[in-house]
Amino acid sequence: MASTFAELGRAVDPFEHCHCSVFGNIDRHRRDASESVGIGENPGVRIRPAVTEDVLAITSLLDALIATTTIEWTDTPKTADSTLEWLNEHETVLVADEDGEVVGVAAFGWFRDVVKRPGYRFTVENTIHVREDRWGSGIGTELMRALIDKARQSGKHSMVAAIDGENQASIRFHERLGFVEVGHMPEIGAKFGRWLDLILLELRLDDRPAAHGD
Repeated sequence: MASTFAELGRAVDPFEHCHCSVFGNIDRHRRDASESVGIGENPGVRIRPAVTEDVLAITSLLDALIATTTIEWTDTPKTADSTLEWLNEHETVLVADEDGEVVGVAAFGWFRDVVKRPGYRFTVENTIHVREDRWGSGIGTELMRALIDKARQSGKHSMVAAIDGENQASIRFHERLGFVEVGHMPEIGAKFGRWLDLILLELRLDDRPAAHGD
């Protein structure tokens, strides 16, 4: 599942969730590292593709709230090795680089296994995490806007956010970006001894009448 936090004034702005050879994708991330975009309201921050050197910082971002929240339905923290695997499970991974320090990460990958079910190939699921001391700074919004642009450029039709039902800040964050709630699945997860609901939100990325190539 993809969990997520969100910006709500000074409130929440880290986030989560949403597959290939490790080295094949890592090389792709390295080649694209020169592509970056600055953030107007945060002049020291630029959005760029993730590279292998970001693994430890990304691991810290992904692990930050596992032990204390239900944004991610697992108790197992990531390691550097599992973060490398995570990077390669996502088609696009962007980071917010603030004066050489990674303070946020956003990604999209398969919504469902498109090898087994190729009909899902135009739909992706997003994830986003921002370091706690940068919540409310606008970095999460800029990361998501850049991620959405990348999804559109790659020909995707829909982006899905799967969010823990208790995470109202993340739901509102996504709604401000144009996502709409399309599903509520009660008590399909469990953590900390209680049942958890899953909220599905969707952003339509284009208005094409039919899937190209079909």
